[in-house]
This record gives sequence, structure tokens and C-alpha cells, in this order.
Amino acid sequence: MEGRRYRPQGHGACKNHGGATRNHSVKAETQQAIERTRTYGLPIDVEPHDALLEEIRRTAGHVAWLGSR
Repeated sequence: MEGRRYRPQGHGACKNHGGATRNHSVKAETQQAIERTRTYGLPIDVEPHDALLEEIRRTAGHVAWLGSR
């Protein structure tokens, strides 16, 4: 039986196929959600008019910076 690999005791998959269990998938999805939150932030309550005005100002600043380059 040379060449066969067995999964370690207490694990859902062998070391070659780790990550194939439901628990591994849920953990990966959770980690992705945490990373998206770090990157994009959480939603906040804001007045639509204020949000649009802030975005226009931010974009105008970016365009001005690009123009100076």
C-alpha cells in the first residue's frame, strides 16, 4: 500500500486535500468578509445629498492632482 495517504486523526481531509470540508469553506468565507470590511469599511448612515457632494469633492481633488502631474 505504498503511496496511499490517510487523513490525520480528527481532521476532515488528508493533507493533500485540506480545505475540502464544510468547516474550511465557512472559515474561508468569513476571512474574505473580514478582509472586505478592512478594505472597503462598513456601511454608514448618511444623507444622500451629503454623500454625493463628498464624492464630487473627492473626485475633483483627484482630477486636480492628476492635472498637475
